[in-house]
Amino acid sequence: MGELEIGVGIWSLQSTKAGPRHFAYLYKELMEDAAFCDQFSTIKTIWQTEHHFWYDGYCPSLLTVAGGIAAATKRIRIGQAALLFSQHEALRVAQQAAVLDQLSGGRLDLGLALGYRDNEFDGFNIDRRIRRHRFEEGVEIVGRAFADGPVNFAGDQFDVPDVEVTPKPFQSDVPIWVAAVGPDPIRRAARMGASIILSDALTLEQLRHQIDLYYTCAEEYGVDVSHAKMGVLRRGWVAETDDEAYREALPSLRFLLREQLGGWRYLVDEKGEPVGFDRPRDLDAAADRLVNVHERTIGRPEKVVRGLREIAATGCTHVIFGTRFDSLPRAKYLRSLELLATEVIPNI
Repeated sequence: MGELEIGVGIWSLQSTKAGPRHFAYLYKELMEDAAFCDQFSTIKTIWQTEHHFWYDGYCPSLLTVAGGIAAATKRIRIGQAALLFSQHEALRVAQQAAVLDQLSGGRLDLGLALGYRDNEFDGFNIDRRIRRHRFEEGVEIVGRAFADGPVNFAGDQFDVPDVEVTPKPFQSDVPIWVAAVGPDPIRRAARMGASIILSDALTLEQLRHQIDLYYTCAEEYGVDVSHAKMGVLRRGWVAETDDEAYREALPSLRFLLREQLGGWRYLVDEKGEPVGFDRPRDLDAAADRLVNVHERTIGRPEKVVRGLREIAATGCTHVIFGTRFDSLPRAKYLRSLELLATEVIPNI
């Protein structure tokens, strides 16, 4: 079993029905949270996530936020889980990411996702059907922009005629992560040789299967992925006792999962039909199943250590420990992070 890294997140800056907040406070608190996490060397990365045109103000501008985190911290790496790359101009992302990497002294982990919500693509006047082409061409452009020399690229979606991107990133090789939900994105990530971020909905058996699929595909493509990290999002909460952790976290986690499952409609039934708010019984059952998946990483430190060891045994090498529920008292949330950093991670 290899070494397991722990990052924290995912900060989405939402003012939800369960925890309505003024956005000025949410963004200010993120900077404070980042500085708090930065003092613990055991926490490797802080992760943010992006969406657009949702009622609760879900963070729409990850690299802007990441710049604030860079200024508020000195050590911790800064990751996107993930930037909805198909909805952006690839060359502009490359420029902003390079500036962020310089600003942070080489602490950027650039996480990219395909995106899937129709109204996000409609809002940006982008045909959802071409998102894969935009993603793959965009990754090629970013790679060329980060390398020495000018970018010359002529594709179906982007045309970049002989431009030099400066500054280059601080890092000689910026880590690229791909949010991989399903077999096709996993194959795409393996072909790229990118690290992956797997879904929070996966059981341990499913997690192991998808990691195995990644390595099988990389071998088929002849890609060296020895440097790649296998990441997964797991919701978690650490308290002094199991009872305290369950009492604090489970109601908020269930509300959060139900709202996101219903609103984003990213889970489907056996017929491939989305499970949303129009199917409340199915939605409740789906939320309960997800709570059960995450229950292994909710509890006293010793229990959470065991849960993380089980995840590491699947071949996973990086866990985004999702302690940010947005509806729990701040003092308890910071205590959970402290216990994670001081009592859990050192004992994995």
